Amino acid sequence: MTKLKTVSKVIEVKDHKKKEIEFELKKIKDIIDVEQAKLDSIEKSFSDTMVKFSEKHGGTVIKAGDVELAYNYLLTLSENINTQKKIINKKVEEFGDKHNALVEAHKEKKVFEALKKKIIHKEDKEKNRAEQREADFVFMRRRGR
Repeated sequence: MTKLKTVSKVIEVKDHKKKEIEFELKKIKDIIDVEQAKLDSIEKSFSDTMVKFSEKHGGTVIKAGDVELAYNYLLTLSENINTQKKIINKKVEEFGDKHNALVEAHKEKKVFEALKKKIIHKEDKEKNRAEQREADFVFMRRRGR
């Protein structure tokens, strides 16, 4: 019976670990969603700025100061976009690692659940054998009288 209790406790620990990883996975997914929204916002700003600059200066003479200002702003937005993409890629990689850890935790739990079933089956078998031996003994004693 102690084997069964030990395996049951291990299953509880494995289940707790699995739930913890699932929580971390959800947290990373939420962070990815937030970072993706930031990236979308920066890309929209970049696109809107390009459209406004083109509309404002389409076909007219552009002052050097305006070009420099627009270039610097677009360069900053472009750097922000690249930074956001790196952040998202890092989180997506982290998500993949956690997902793999979740799969492993699930496999480990299943292994111990199978072991628990095997122990229960073995104990039941031994109990049935003991009961059968007892019944055989009683039968033999009655028959011997």
